[in-house]
Amino acid sequence: MRPRRSTVDWILEAAALAALVAMFAIVAAHWGEIPRPRLRFLPPRAVHPWDPRIVLAIMMALGSATYVLLSLSGRFQKLMNIEVPYARQQLLSMTIVLKAVVMLLLAYLSWTLVAVVTGHGRGLRPGYLALFVAAVPVPLILYTVKLRRYRR
Repeated sequence: MRPRRSTVDWILEAAALAALVAMFAIVAAHWGEIPRPRLRFLPPRAVHPWDPRIVLAIMMALGSATYVLLSLSGRFQKLMNIEVPYARQQLLSMTIVLKAVVMLLLAYLSWTLVAVVTGHGRGLRPGYLALFVAAVPVPLILYTVKLRRYRR
């Protein structure tokens, strides 16, 4: 039986989708303002490895792939051998929380990168690293502790 999503799950799912759309909207709105780096010591028509446009495109591709893969892993739980319905519910909630956290962090990172590249920002705040380091593993640890009692 497929686990049901709670209201909080739907809100977090909407937040994750909104963050993904916002990441694309931020980059699309400022695409013309993003400067291209000067190609010094490179052959003509060479791609600069640290071109901000390429970095933002890679970040958007990673964000989209993460969103799709976490959505698929939450939907197709039969790939894992879990027989307890409550554990399936917790696993679905964990993937939704993780998806929302990662999408919000990527949206903030793309917004900051666009602001810095266009000259409107001063870079990442010092708390961002601590937030990123804590935001991803904390939900995983909490849900792992919850699921531990169903271990055989």
